[in-house]
Amino acid sequence: MMTSATLHFRHSTFASERRNFAVAMITAIILADRISPQIQDTPPCLLPLENESILSRIARVVLRGPFGGTLIASRADIQADIEEELQGYAVQHVKLPNDAAPGSIAALAPALKHAEDFRKRWEKARAAAASRFGDDDDEDDKESHDAKPAKKKSGAGGAAAAWPLHRKNADVKVRGLARSFERDGVLLFHADAPLIRPELQAQLIEAFAREAEKSAQPRPFAQCIAAGVRGWPLAIDARAVSELLALSPATLLDDWLLTQLARVQDVSVPDGTSLERVLVEADYLRIEGPERKG
Repeated sequence: MMTSATLHFRHSTFASERRNFAVAMITAIILADRISPQIQDTPPCLLPLENESILSRIARVVLRGPFGGTLIASRADIQADIEEELQGYAVQHVKLPNDAAPGSIAALAPALKHAEDFRKRWEKARAAAASRFGDDDDEDDKESHDAKPAKKKSGAGGAAAAWPLHRKNADVKVRGLARSFERDGVLLFHADAPLIRPELQAQLIEAFAREAEKSAQPRPFAQCIAAGVRGWPLAIDARAVSELLALSPATLLDDWLLTQLARVQDVSVPDGTSLERVLVEADYLRIEGPERKG
């Protein structure tokens, strides 16, 4: 959830650059659209893994990322259980229809629409904050200078000039902060893929943003691939969302993407285990064993 404190942080950090560029935002969507086959009488995303559920582990990793908001999109028949599981997490919940096929546009559409609405509310709040504080920047800086001893700035431009140095920080890199405000879109995660790592989502964000930097017509999709196998996370440019929503509700997103490979940026992942999903009990037992020992 975008708070006033977050807005103030962005205002103070990027005040000197506000008039030069518009900050972009990526929204994370964790898709819990599958409940079968149930494993040990439990939907896959709610299976235990060490001292937490698969879903809570994924949410914990995603929330370390640089996203403007995190949405949990779940079928209506398990939404209450998921909300209880993620109580206290800084996420928003989106209800999906029970009859939508997993991975279909029908299952994804409510989350994409919610992300668009969230983006509009964020822009409105950001504009209001800029209007409220922006006109007073020079006066505030003068008062601050008069009231306090001068502090050494991090080179010309203060905080703005120091940002290139911060981009090299290890935590900034692993969270993807160095690129997170350079492209608008959404990042899709499966709610049953528990081995996602912060480094992987940061790698995808880096590639997604770099594509827009080097090309006047960047490819609208970026997808992880390991040993020829495609998987999620999947990045979608904000301008491609309307195209997806115009597809038939029965369209399976992964199948449709295979017909659009010229528009998909492949992001090679060295460790394919990060893309593995718990689809059947054998998957769960294979993942649970090493995790329990580790």
